[in-house]
Amino acid sequence: CNLLDSVKLLPINRKNWNCFKLKHIKPKNHNEREEVKKFIKKQVNKASGVYIYKGSSGRILYVGKGKSLKGRLYSHYVESFEKVSGDTNDYRWHRFFSSNKGRVTIYWKEVAKEEDRKLIERMVEYVSSPKFTTFNTKRRKP
Repeated sequence: CNLLDSVKLLPINRKNWNCFKLKHIKPKNHNEREEVKKFIKKQVNKASGVYIYKGSSGRILYVGKGKSLKGRLYSHYVESFEKVSGDTNDYRWHRFFSSNKGRVTIYWKEVAKEEDRKLIERMVEYVSSPKFTTFNTKRRKP
């Protein structure tokens, strides 16, 4: 944890991370869906990096990384109400994000190198124990 503190990855707050709020709910129409897409793009622009989803209760839901943050974050938004191509065979991201709808806070940091993104993602995931890691290990009943 001291390493993460020294490079300002902890604590996960507005002082150390970029941050915005987003409602993960099904849009009423195509225009509303496009507005969310534009909003996400305005927040992260063309950044690559690491991101953290926090639920309204303050619990860390998910830690991820992306070469295109806007694409990954928009994909998670869509996964909260429909299946997305490229998800796993069991649609685990759709199942997870659809079961965690509502207002979320997204923290993110720009990280250019893929190797650095992988390392930071794993370290933050390790110290924060996000909900997705336990959700992901549960087996569905046939």
